[in-house]
Parts: sequence; C-alpha cells; structure tokens
Amino acid sequence: MEKLINKINKFQQNVFKYNINDAVGNLQQIVSELEGIIGIVSSDEVKKIHEILEYINSAFHNKDYLLMADLFEYELISCLNNISDEERLN
Repeated sequence: MEKLINKINKFQQNVFKYNINDAVGNLQQIVSELEGIIGIVSSDEVKKIHEILEYINSAFHNKDYLLMADLFEYELISCLNNISDEERLN
C-alpha cells in the first residue's frame, strides 16, 4: 500500500510542477498497483475505489489535473488508509 501512496504523491508533485506528461505516466503505474489491491479487498471497498476512479477519470477527460490530484489525496489515499487500518485489525 505504501508503494501505491508514494506513486500517488509523485503524480501530485508532477501536477503541481505542471509536468503533465510525467503525471500521466504516473497514472499507468498507479492503475497497475490498484489492480493488485482490488484482488485482495472486499467488494464494498472495490465499489468505493471504483467510484473514486470514475471521478478521477472524469477529471482526466476534462484535463482538470488539480482536481485529480485532490481526488487522489483526499479520497483515494483516505480509502487506502482505511483499508490498511482494517487489514491491521484483522
């Protein structure tokens, strides 16, 4: 999970520096990491991740990279942290 969060942070840094091409490259890495996580979490968590990704996809199509960065930080990372917390409790 930490590896994925680091990739998300790298995406955000590239957006804030307006290195959009690099940020888009980071997206491919993020999606690859998410594919692995989706296979090990509950269906409710998959639904939540999917919902967040729909918003991120919409922002991407609108070329609203700052909104994408915010969605990653305030929605996806928060969701991933909740998943990590639940895994620690089990």
